[in-house]
Amino acid sequence: MNIKTDYYDKLLKYLNHSIETMSEDKILSKGKELGIILPNSLIRFYHYFGNCDEVMNGFYKFFSIEEIGILNEGLVFGINSENGILGIRLKDLNSENDPKVYYTYEKYNDEEHWFSELNHSGSEAFFFNIAAMNIIYNKPYVAVYNIPKKEYNDHIENKKCFCSFSDNETISKGYQFRDFHDISEKILGCYWNLTKRISISADSKDELDDFIHSTGIDFTEFSYKPIKKTKKKKKLPKLERNIVEDCYKQLEVFLPKPTEKISESVFIEKAKELGINFPQPVIDFYSNLASSEEILGSFYQFYTLDNIHIENNTLLLGATDESQTYFGIQLDFTDYDEPYITEFSDDKCTQILEMYSASSFLFNAGCFQIMNTMNSMAVIYLSKQYFFSKILDKKALYSFSNNKLIKKGYNMTACHNEEYTVLCCYIDGKLYVAAHNDEILNDFESSTKWKLDWL
Repeated sequence: MNIKTDYYDKLLKYLNHSIETMSEDKILSKGKELGIILPNSLIRFYHYFGNCDEVMNGFYKFFSIEEIGILNEGLVFGINSENGILGIRLKDLNSENDPKVYYTYEKYNDEEHWFSELNHSGSEAFFFNIAAMNIIYNKPYVAVYNIPKKEYNDHIENKKCFCSFSDNETISKGYQFRDFHDISEKILGCYWNLTKRISISADSKDELDDFIHSTGIDFTEFSYKPIKKTKKKKKLPKLERNIVEDCYKQLEVFLPKPTEKISESVFIEKAKELGINFPQPVIDFYSNLASSEEILGSFYQFYTLDNIHIENNTLLLGATDESQTYFGIQLDFTDYDEPYITEFSDDKCTQILEMYSASSFLFNAGCFQIMNTMNSMAVIYLSKQYFFSKILDKKALYSFSNNKLIKKGYNMTACHNEEYTVLCCYIDGKLYVAAHNDEILNDFESSTKWKLDWL
């Protein structure tokens, strides 16, 4: 096969570093090991980007060549944004020149449970467009806006602002999205067919701004979200350590089992390894709760202390329960007594969560982590105004601290009953309540006269 193509060669230019291509022999040997003939599209993708970390780990995650295998009668090679296992059915390898990509899950153990990736393109378009999307995902500056499909097509057809990577319809029609570049070849972008949204990316803010101003497009839906060089936020008031220590001390009665505190020397060593000063709120959280992996992974997927790392100028602490967003503290904020938490969404746009401090996020999230390890849990729907004006610290439930950095929380507020037998968390109109057994929660329901929905 002719492994080289113009469109992959063009895409290589958008990496800000050189990479070593993977040898065709190495890729083909994997097919021999599995007893199948690998599709040309996969061979080409791994030849160009199999050694490129930012393409292999982005919006979609691809397996290394060694990890490619067979599952549920399919050739599997990655993970999509819904945590489905990407693959090509073995029966399609033998019947199609350019087979379609599907996804499955490990819990199924048959060839029937393969689900459509909602596209009509083959694997050539899949691999190329995902490669470009993953490069966009890792660019330092990204902007997104909405544009009608007809208007986008007009720009592509007339090469006003956007140029396809190839006249080949297999590539130009794209996958779930269609990738493009600008005339100057400084901007890499993609158009999402379903959402009618464009994402554009560049290596510098000036390049992105110049392109935006040159398009003549109505930017009423435009939003610009740089990942790096985040402006300094106003410093938050310092939270006295004895307040935080008292809050975590109160939590001990709710723990599924006693935990050992992690010594200060462990954090000193981790800080040396990362080359930063470890933020105090992170030390508070991990010293009290990190010895229990059950707590760390019960809702949010907090990393173990060993797995905390720096990526995209951020000290990453974990992922959401569906691993669709990642959270941590930007290095620009680590010198603050109370740093902000930053959330990274799938398209790598950065958003500062609406919270007062990392202490607030970590303590209140820690409470909810503990709740998700308890044996009995229920929920009741309450308005925010009613909860804060009529319930919290007035009837049935009490804050862990009157300090507003802890008490108000961010999008969740933790509290407890007077006897410290029921742990609660208010989140977006829902009050979750949890206890170690049904008897305690039944007694609480009776005493409050609330009608709980048991989970």
